[in-house]
Amino acid sequence: MIKVVLANGKVLVDELTSITPIPLDIQVSGITVDGVAATVDTGNEEGLDVTPLENAIQAAIAAKEGAVVSEDGKDMPAGTYWVTQEVMDALDAAIAEAEAAKESAETQQDVAEAVEALEAAVSTFNDAKQEAIDEEEIEESGQGEEPVEGEEPAADKDPLIGEEPEE
Repeated sequence: MIKVVLANGKVLVDELTSITPIPLDIQVSGITVDGVAATVDTGNEEGLDVTPLENAIQAAIAAKEGAVVSEDGKDMPAGTYWVTQEVMDALDAAIAEAEAAKESAETQQDVAEAVEALEAAVSTFNDAKQEAIDEEEIEESGQGEEPVEGEEPAADKDPLIGEEPEE
């Protein structure tokens, strides 16, 4: 049994067991075959799968989470990941372009190219992320200090008991 419903909700055919194809210039909102909804191929849509692009957009948004904008990271608490405003703006623009491509893509190749472009932007963003460090902790630990002129750098390890220090 076949039921055809027009886009305006009007039932065109309610109890038909077979259909002879005839060209119609109408929009169909749904077809039910034996109580099960079926899709209609009107020939007007390409049937693009934009799922990979939607997934890439979600991954790009997730990459931004936890990253803050800073000029040099010195104004951030230690352990915070930061990027410059330019880097953040570039990723935001790439996400906006991907959103637009989702609507304007005409072929599956268009979708694939949009995914590739967005993934490249996310990679650039992730490469630019830096972790803020606490300058005071570095100074207290002595890391990053250069030896005084004429002074030998400290050895990496202490000699074992009973051994003479290396010279």
